[in-house]
Amino acid sequence: LTAKLGASTTVMGSALLVCTALVLSSYARTPTEFVLAYGPLLGAGSGFMVTPGAVAVGSRFAKYMGVGMGIVFAGGGFGSAALPRLAGYLLHHFGSQDWRDAQRWLAICTILGFVAGIFVRMRKWQP
Repeated sequence: LTAKLGASTTVMGSALLVCTALVLSSYARTPTEFVLAYGPLLGAGSGFMVTPGAVAVGSRFAKYMGVGMGIVFAGGGFGSAALPRLAGYLLHHFGSQDWRDAQRWLAICTILGFVAGIFVRMRKWQP
């Protein structure tokens, strides 16, 4: 997908998928609706977000590619560790009865991934 559409488009599309999953799941009335809205869209969006970063860093840093890849994947790990804490804070702030607002705030946060996607650029391959 990244080879066809480009890294920037893939990152922006995956951020929109994650945002859509969070918003749609916040309107779910049953656990089944929640799983159907959240699972496929969030899974696809999260999966599509990893590869473009690695491809863009690999195309920019020939000499220090290992350091660049390390930073990219460490950022993913940091985000995975920070997201549950942010979700817990939002649930505490909005009250445990209103998890839907917390989901919508997380959706707003994922729009930052869309904005970041605007700045992802790959260098043309030169053998």
